[in-house]
Amino acid sequence: MSKRDFQWMTGFECSAFPQLGADELEETGHYRWWASDLVRVREAGITMIRYGIPWHRVNPKPHVYDWHWADQTLDLMQVLGITPIVDLFHYGTPLWIEGGIMNPIFGEMQGWYAQTFAQRYPHIMYYTPTNEPYIEASFGAEWAIWYPFLRGDFNAVRAFKNVTEGICRSMAEIRKVRPDALMMIADTCEYYHSVDGAFKEEADFRTLRRFLVHDMYQGLVTREHPMWAYMERHGVSDWELNWFLENPVKLDILGLDYYQHSEHQLRRGPNGERIDETAQQQWGWAEMARQYSQRYHGIPVFLAETNVGGPVEDRVKWFDELVAQTRQARAAGTPVAGLTYYGAIDHVDWDTALRVRNLNINPCGMWALHWEGEKLVRTPTALVERFRQYLAMPTAESVGELADPEAAARVGAVLAPAADNVR
Repeated sequence: MSKRDFQWMTGFECSAFPQLGADELEETGHYRWWASDLVRVREAGITMIRYGIPWHRVNPKPHVYDWHWADQTLDLMQVLGITPIVDLFHYGTPLWIEGGIMNPIFGEMQGWYAQTFAQRYPHIMYYTPTNEPYIEASFGAEWAIWYPFLRGDFNAVRAFKNVTEGICRSMAEIRKVRPDALMMIADTCEYYHSVDGAFKEEADFRTLRRFLVHDMYQGLVTREHPMWAYMERHGVSDWELNWFLENPVKLDILGLDYYQHSEHQLRRGPNGERIDETAQQQWGWAEMARQYSQRYHGIPVFLAETNVGGPVEDRVKWFDELVAQTRQARAAGTPVAGLTYYGAIDHVDWDTALRVRNLNINPCGMWALHWEGEKLVRTPTALVERFRQYLAMPTAESVGELADPEAAARVGAVLAPAADNVR
């Protein structure tokens, strides 16, 4: 029962921005040490992981694919009894896609890739066609943080539309090959608080807009939806919005990425200026999980990504706090099906959001990285042992049983294939 009722997960940070020469799997040495990394995770008792396929490497030219690396990693996972939730698109678009997510046929291009992947790996059951689509669109086309470095609402809504279309087309193509494939979209779990009423209209708008992508791919953005007018006002036409009503896709698991900074607060500075910062008074993970699951009719949710930087003690404390909140959520009937500490190993250059290649090790993982000659050595931290402790506990003792029988049944259904794969 415990294996089917909850999954303790990790993953390997796989963000890439080939336009800048940034590739996290390269910088952390995972391309080289993938086999020992996977064995290490399995020896810790973890049997389900989030795992990214580097789109820019496996699809270097239009309709040209190189599956050598993916063949090896996915084969070893089968041997080890590890079930991957495959991230097909984790930020990095291939160099040949001019404009990246702003390309007019971006959605079709992603669909080609998803179809080809599914045909080659028909045994893969769990997919994340696009990781953090909301962040992908807003960072790339609203805030000019990532490629294609654009700003403003007109660019943002076009990016939201294109990225969401990519999700729809990818899911549809995968399910042509594997109709029973289980889909998880992992996205930022945000909330905007207004301090003393400051910038309340903006806070309310951003708190609502966090659902935009999820609502669009499920065919929920009708003319009555408050985001329809926002999209239309900034250049997305009726026929483009109607396309999502005609081509909705079914989500099986909702992935929520929750960090200490996920909840924002907007306040006025001493001169009346707008300040956006981490909220001091937060709702917390349990409440965020409830809000999202309830919006989508009790869908099972994973805490799909979290970590905290700095001393190992802080990581263990943060992890324990999230476990406690997961127990609270499940006791209230929220169908939290898993918790993912991301990542298995420390990250590199996330202190600059991968915009500058300094090769700085960012201590945040379950295994610490340090250089020994030309090798980035992995050393287990106290978080690995904490994972083992939780894995050894019955679900009732770790995160608690789900209070709602219907919720428990839905969680059991989406986790059953992963449980069957354990060796």
